[in-house]
Order: sequence, then C-alpha cells, then structure tokens
Amino acid sequence: MRKRVLSSIVSLALAFTVVASLCVPAAAALGDITKTGTMNDTSSAEGGTVNWAYTYNLLSGKARLTISGDGYMPNSMSDQSWFSVQSAAGCYIYEVTVTEGVKSIMSDAFAGEIYLESVTLPSSLERIGSSAFAYTALESFNIPENLSSLSADAFTGSSISKFTVDSENEYFTAYNGDIYSKDMSTLVVAAPGKFKNNSSYSFKIPNTVTEIGPYAFYCTEIEAVTIPSNVKTIKKMAFAGCSNLSDVTVENGLQYIYSGVFLACDSLKTLHLPASVESLGYCSIGYIYSYDYDGLESALVELSIEHESLTEENFYYYSLLASLDERGYSSDAFVYCYADENFKIYAPSGSAGEKYAVNNSVGYVKSQALTPKLLSAAASYGGVTVKWSVSGDADGYYVYRKKKSGGWENIATVWGSSNTAYTDSDAFAGYNNVYTVKAFNSTGASSYDSKGISAYYVVAPELTSVSNTVGGVKVAWSAVSGATHYRVYKKASYQTSWDFVSTVSGSGTSYTDTDVDSNVKYTYTVRAYDGTGWSSYDSKGKSITFVKNPEFTVANSASGVLIRWTPASKADSYRIYRKAVSGSWKLLATCSGSSTSYTDKTSVRGTVYCYTIRSVYNNTYSGYASSGTKIRSLAMPALKLENRTNGIRVSWDKVTGAAGYYVYRKNSSGSWTRIANIKSGSTVYYVDTAVKSSGTYTYTVRAYSGSYVSSFSSAGASIKYLSTPKITSAVSKSGGITLKYSTVSGCQGYYIYRKTSGGSWQRIGTVTKSGTASFTDKTAKKGVTYIYTVRAYSGSVKSSYYSAGTSVKCKY
Repeated sequence: MRKRVLSSIVSLALAFTVVASLCVPAAAALGDITKTGTMNDTSSAEGGTVNWAYTYNLLSGKARLTISGDGYMPNSMSDQSWFSVQSAAGCYIYEVTVTEGVKSIMSDAFAGEIYLESVTLPSSLERIGSSAFAYTALESFNIPENLSSLSADAFTGSSISKFTVDSENEYFTAYNGDIYSKDMSTLVVAAPGKFKNNSSYSFKIPNTVTEIGPYAFYCTEIEAVTIPSNVKTIKKMAFAGCSNLSDVTVENGLQYIYSGVFLACDSLKTLHLPASVESLGYCSIGYIYSYDYDGLESALVELSIEHESLTEENFYYYSLLASLDERGYSSDAFVYCYADENFKIYAPSGSAGEKYAVNNSVGYVKSQALTPKLLSAAASYGGVTVKWSVSGDADGYYVYRKKKSGGWENIATVWGSSNTAYTDSDAFAGYNNVYTVKAFNSTGASSYDSKGISAYYVVAPELTSVSNTVGGVKVAWSAVSGATHYRVYKKASYQTSWDFVSTVSGSGTSYTDTDVDSNVKYTYTVRAYDGTGWSSYDSKGKSITFVKNPEFTVANSASGVLIRWTPASKADSYRIYRKAVSGSWKLLATCSGSSTSYTDKTSVRGTVYCYTIRSVYNNTYSGYASSGTKIRSLAMPALKLENRTNGIRVSWDKVTGAAGYYVYRKNSSGSWTRIANIKSGSTVYYVDTAVKSSGTYTYTVRAYSGSYVSSFSSAGASIKYLSTPKITSAVSKSGGITLKYSTVSGCQGYYIYRKTSGGSWQRIGTVTKSGTASFTDKTAKKGVTYIYTVRAYSGSVKSSYYSAGTSVKCKY
C-alpha cells in the first residue's frame, strides 16, 4: 500500500542541481554588469525592505550577489528577486555578501548554486530558512552571533565539512565541526561534507546529546551510525534520504522516533530496536518513496504545460516544477512512500517496534538478543564487578572470563534483561581478569565482544572489627595475600566522603586511630595494594562511636581499694572491673555518669588485684587498659602509743600481706616526716627515742608491700611524752619508808607504786605537785621488804616506770 507524504524527500533538492547546467559562460560583452532590486517581506508586521545587487560577467559566467537593507527577506521566491536576472544572464553565483541589518535568509535562497564557495553573513542575521544553502560548494560555514532560528535542511547536499559558531551566540555551539544546541543536548546539523569526502566517516554522537534534531543528517552520504543510550529522541526526517546508510546500531535507551526519521534509506534493510523504544512516527522506518509519473503527466496536460515525455532523468527539470508551484501544485503531491518489502524490523515481542511493523505492513522478526555493550569492569568489594548495557529481548546473559591458559570459560548465567551486572567473587587475585558477555533468549545467544573488558584484581581486606581502645579507635582487618601495604580511611557521621588516615605495612593488620573526638561516630574502611594495583574497599565500612576511656588511679583506703577517675564527657555510666593477677576480668560495679570514685570493700586484704574502668555512652563502651592497674589490698594499721623509759613506743596491728611499715611523725610545720622503715611485716612496733619530756608527738603508720602502700590515718595518733622518774634513795625510818626520786618536766604529779617479792604493783600514793621529789610510805610493816617504783602523770598520760623498782626492808 502506498501512502502520500507531506514532504518531498529529495525532488526539489535535486531539481536545483539543474540550474548549473543553464549557467554556461556566454561569449558576450566584457566587464561586469550589475542589476539591482528590492524584496519586500509582507508576511508580518516586522517586515522590511531588503535590497539586492546581482553583479555578473558574461565572459567568465561568474556572479556576485550582495543583499542589504534592514529587515527580513520574503519567505519565498518572487519575481522581485534576482532569480529572473540570473536565469536570463545564465551566470552562476560564486560569492554572496549579506550586510548588517538583514535579519533572515529565505528558504531556497541559494539552493542549487553548485559553484557558491564564499558567503559572508552579518551579526544581525536571526533566521536561515529551509534549503537556503542546499547543494552548494561551500566547504565551511560560520553561524553568526544573533542567529536563533536554523532549518537543519538548509545545508542539504552541500560540501560543508566544518561549521563554526560565533562565541557570543546564545543558541548554538560547534563541536567537531557540527552544530549543537548551546548546552550540547541537541544535535542540530551534522556537516554533510564530511560524508561526501569520506562516506565511511565514523560519526560519534557525544554523551551529552539526548536529542537528534529534525533533518540533522538529511540526505547525507553517511553509511553507518550508532545511536548511543544517552539519546532519547530522534526528531522527524533526521536521517531521511540517506541512501547509503546501511548500518544503524540503536542502543537501549532510545525512546521516541518521530515521523520519517529513516524514510528513503534505501540501503538500510534491517534495524534492531531495543525494548526502550516507546513510540515510532509515521513512515519512520522501513519506507521508501517513488514518484507518481502518471499523475504528474495528467497535471501537466491539464495545465497545458509543454514538456518532454517524462522519465526519471528529466523529471527534476527546474522550470517544470516551478510551473507546477506557480499554479498551486506542489511537487510533494506526486511523491508516494510505501513499505519496503525487503526490510525487517528486529524488536522484542510486545514492543513498540513490533506494533509499528504490524500496523504498517513492515517485516518483523522477533529480535535475537543483541550483543551487550561492555560498559565497565572494576575491582569491587568481594570480587570484580562487570557491567554491560541492556540487550533488547534478552532473557538473560552469559558471563565469560578468560582463562589464564587462554580461551573463554562461562562463569555465570544472569537471568533477567534488566540485570546487567555481575560480581565475580572467584576472580584471579593479583591478575588482570578479562570478561565478556553474551545475551540469550529463546532464539539463541548473541555474539560477544571478543576483545572483552578487563580489570586488575586485588582482594579487598575484610574488616574484622572496630573497637574503642585507650586513646583511640582500633581498626582490624584480615590479611591479604601479596599485599605490600594497606590504606586506612574514615569518615565521621557529619561527613559524606572518606578521609585518608594512614598507610600500614603489608605485615600489619590493624591500626589505632588516635585523631578522634569523644562521642562522635566514625566509619572505617581499608584498601590493599599489591605493588601493581589497589583493591576496592567495603563501601559500608564498620562504624563505632568513640567513647573516651577515663583516666583513673587506685589506692588503698581504710575500708577497701579506692578507684578514682576523671569524668568522661557525656558518659552515661562507668563500669568497674577487677581480676586476680592470673584471672579474667569480672564486672565489679556500675556507677552513674556523675560518679568519680568507687571503693571496693570486697577485696581480701593481702591479695593483689588488677582494676580497670570503662565509660559507657549511648550503649557504647570505651576501651580499657587490658593489663589494668595493680595493687595489693592492704589494711590501714591501727595505732597504739605508749611512753617508755627510752622514748615513745608506737605499735600497731599486724597487716596481712605487709612486707614492712613506714612510721611517720608530724613535724612542727604540720606535715608528715617518715622516721622509720620497718622492713619486716611481723615487726609491729617502733620506739621513738628522739623525744623530749613534756613534748606532744603525733604518729601514723602505713603498711607496704613492694610499691603498694596502705592508707593511713591523716589525723594520726598523739601522745605527750613524760620521761620516767628515777628513785634516788629509799630509807626506812620510824615514821615509815621515805622515797626520793627525780622530778619530770611537764608532769602534773607522780604515782607511787609498791609490791612485795612475787607480788604485783599496787599504787599506794599520789603526789600532786610536779616539783615534789619525795614520798613517805607510812603503811609499811616492820620486817617486810618492799619494792618501789614511780610514774609521772599529766592528765590521763602516764610516763613509763622502772619495772625492777627499788627494794627496801622496813625496820620499824
């Protein structure tokens, strides 16, 4: 079935090529001849007057055209233009100059000027119409500053191989000699001369392009093109009339194909459409065109237009087509397009491609899965990840890896058309792994990229732990065979990217990060290097909130072992642990976050213990000193003070586990001075002989065992020293036995004691004056021998006494 189309593919364009045959150099008068005229644009209120000057030379057959004025050229040819002058003179235009003020070039203005090789355009130019420079000899073309409207078919069939765009133009830019929208999202015009000079020129569509504009490749001699996945839309007639185009690759991603896109691409016999295509326009694919010669012949007869018998060769005669246009006929009216019976659309079943083929009588074949495009291969955490493009109508993919000995081996089958990635967990470590992929469906498997895609693989370290330690966070990982060193990275909870922390030698598998702040959450990861390449890393990493370990001390106290610590910022609680030297840690107590000390009252005196402490914040524990802090639990010695004949006797209870004792006496300034080191745990007294009678002395004692010491009484124990009175004489007289003794400084008086042999001391008298140096025992009995001794006293304090005493027999 034939369908009449709204736009002729090439009839008008080719028609203009005949003009040159009329421009035969004439042997006429010498010198240049200039004809002038005006062209008024009456199509809109913005119109103006445009002047033209056609200067030609009959001898050379060359002409120059100058267009000037201030306004827009008419939208179509008219009798006011230079065309009639050119036809009469039979000279061709080789140079065109458009001066400032002119704002448009009308459609078909210079079409078919096959010798036109120079064009000068003003910055005032805003529009260029359809076919304006079609089939000219121009090899380059510059888009001026203010041009905003450009018909992409303006350059059809020209020799332009390089476009440039004024840097101030806000609408267009040039890349690789072609015209794009300013943001490079739309391909506007592909330079047609590139394909004339080299029809196999490989056109690369940039990855910024999402749209191929209307008529972008119209009637060029392009032979092959790849529509990359970034292109979503191809506008109308983009490749129409490209008769040499035979190889079109459409990657998955294209969505919209407008009308006539591949119309009259005679060499294109197959086209594979991916599942991503959602819409195909009128006569967009698989249609060719021809002319209705019979209908045209009837029209010419009806209009009484003289003509030769129509053939394919003379059908394009310019004046004939112009005559039809003048009488209200369009050459398009005699062009038909129809389905090419030799063309096949390969597309997934149920896709827009299949529906288009069925609805437009175009041949359809369920597509064999297309060869996937290998996109990337990279070392990842756990292997090498290979990625590829979606293959139309694929049920799944076969993944292959090249063996070390050569040849491919199938390592995986991935089901699902949209599943386009696979991680090879068995990749060769320290080796450049090469991969390729085939797509498959019910029709079989696709071909594959024989070169493949490669990635060097280093095993990524597996993070085994992150933990709080004293002063930092310890990161640990599994060793990687062949690793020469590792790199440690971290990011805080307020960061989005990794920070490099440190490099660790290949023999190390842990690192402690001390550059951390308390109560901040950190995430860590590690990469390995084997001398050739880097591994990937665990992108999730391992996280922990760093909680600062409190600094603490341990000391013996009167009631047990006292643990004191410096508060940690924002701690919720503290956990106290204890162990025996050869034992394991056991939780001893949990204290509130406001606590700063704890006393272990359960410690067994004399036993050596280790203590440690951890802060807790938001259920996260700080690190701790694994060896702990040692101490031997030593009781505080209980003191007893006595005056002795040679000084003050300081005594105490024996302390379990003590190796010795330190004896201290408070000096005149009120601070303690150690006066003795008793190097035996069994010796529990000391006599201070460096004392003076009437002096008051304060003492304290600490038990020790090596470097461990007990607590002590900070107040100490005090006693006043009274020297021992000495009996100087004992005389029996008729009134009793009279004793004389030495006086003692600082006492209040004296106690007199008596006993008989084998008896015990009995106090028999008190002298209440410190200066009295005698006492008479009036109760002594005649014939009895008595033993006497004396003690000085001051309040409750007593001096020592001479235990042997002084003996005397009572005679009266």
